[in-house]
Amino acid sequence: MLAEWLGKPEPSEEDIPKYLRNMGPYAKFLIQYFLETMYPMLHIRLTPEQFKKFEEAVVKKFGKYSPFNAKAAASEAIDNWAEQILG
Repeated sequence: MLAEWLGKPEPSEEDIPKYLRNMGPYAKFLIQYFLETMYPMLHIRLTPEQFKKFEEAVVKKFGKYSPFNAKAAASEAIDNWAEQILG
């Protein structure tokens, strides 16, 4: 049953095909989708000033602002902050 692996704290790539048969040529993308939807998500609101600084920093580092570049910058910022705090 699908809920069996959905209830696992961290299902693996090997767990999913056992419950989803005949995924055909889309198997790789479906597995990736199911795994990524279980990742923790962090939603934050930025003040206009915070967003302007963030946008300028993204453009400076990546050359343009896009959702992909914003995600990369936010992930990098989280990693750097955690490393700084945790040592």
